[in-house]
Amino acid sequence: MTADSQSASLYWQPRRDAAREALNQFLPHAGGHYARQRNFDRGPQDRDHVSRLSPWVRVRAISEPEIIRAVCSRHSPEAADKFIQEVCWRTYWKGWLEMRPSIWTDYVQAVRVAKTQWKDRPEYIEAIEGQTQSPTFNAFLHELLDNGYLHNHARMWCASIWIFTLRLPWELGADLFLRHLLDGDAAVNTLSWRWVAGLQTRGKQYVARPDNIIKYTEGRLGEGEVLAESPEPIMPLELPEPQPLPAFPECPVDERGGLIITEDDVSAREWLNQTHAVAGIFPLRAYQEAGIAASVVEFRQSLLQEAVAPEMVWNESESLADAVCEWVNRNALNYIVIAEPPVGLGQSVIEQLSVICDALSIPLYRQRHRWDEALFPYATHGFFRFRKKLPKIIRHWL
Repeated sequence: MTADSQSASLYWQPRRDAAREALNQFLPHAGGHYARQRNFDRGPQDRDHVSRLSPWVRVRAISEPEIIRAVCSRHSPEAADKFIQEVCWRTYWKGWLEMRPSIWTDYVQAVRVAKTQWKDRPEYIEAIEGQTQSPTFNAFLHELLDNGYLHNHARMWCASIWIFTLRLPWELGADLFLRHLLDGDAAVNTLSWRWVAGLQTRGKQYVARPDNIIKYTEGRLGEGEVLAESPEPIMPLELPEPQPLPAFPECPVDERGGLIITEDDVSAREWLNQTHAVAGIFPLRAYQEAGIAASVVEFRQSLLQEAVAPEMVWNESESLADAVCEWVNRNALNYIVIAEPPVGLGQSVIEQLSVICDALSIPLYRQRHRWDEALFPYATHGFFRFRKKLPKIIRHWL
């Protein structure tokens, strides 16, 4: 590991105050500077022109409305429009997948099949080890493995090279990213790879070009690259129609409730306002089955423990039911409330907790963050239509 990559890997400390410090450092750059510089990738040692907040936002150690309020305290919404859109892309992807969960389950199944078919093939092994004929891809792959992070433009280049030049299944590339990115998210990662492949918008695939790489890495990479610049499109299947989001009933205010916090939203203690008892559940079994990197697990577990402290964080295990039962009885709880985990690995927590609550004959209340409640319903079509709703919604949060 180089000194630069080691320094970059230490940037994302698993503390909420570190997230806020990073936001404060970025705020002066969030307006026109970000709009002009955001596409440049000058390497891990020069990233002040992008926020690098995504690993913390992934678990809501810092929330989307908190970020936007802070940015708009320094810049007008118009001046910070490009950065606000970037924040809202994440919400768009999550809302889009939330209404089409079959895309995720189909992807998970496709990864299982592809791994069986490709695990011993040399071209796949070369790719996941960063030993391909593309120096650009290899450089970014090693940066990903060292730091758990890539600039957004680099992610697009990598995905395009993987799909169209290396001719590997897009699902295996998405799986590689999901396993190693500190900000790896089921919706953002899966749908971004699908977008590059041309599966999200028919006929609109993203093709990496050497001149573009040279320009936006300022000559650091891309020279001499031979990439597939006119690849055959992947024929997309018809997209499923969006399903209505389930409505969740409010929790009772005159009974004793216990709050379960998960790694999908470590801010839940603040907006669910449950004070009788707090505990955490981490979907360790699901993470292990998916092969999520130990550095990613440690980062998110630490943030979850910080949010729950001084109480316990339980991992998925055979003894989870006993632990929850003891906690409910000790605190004389009448119900449990949880921030609804989005489509992805965290859904396993809901599945287990539902069974446990049924056995205890107490209700499980699922709640959706107000930000998601406001924006998810607009993620029915493309981002352009979603974006048109943003100014009014943003004004409501300021």
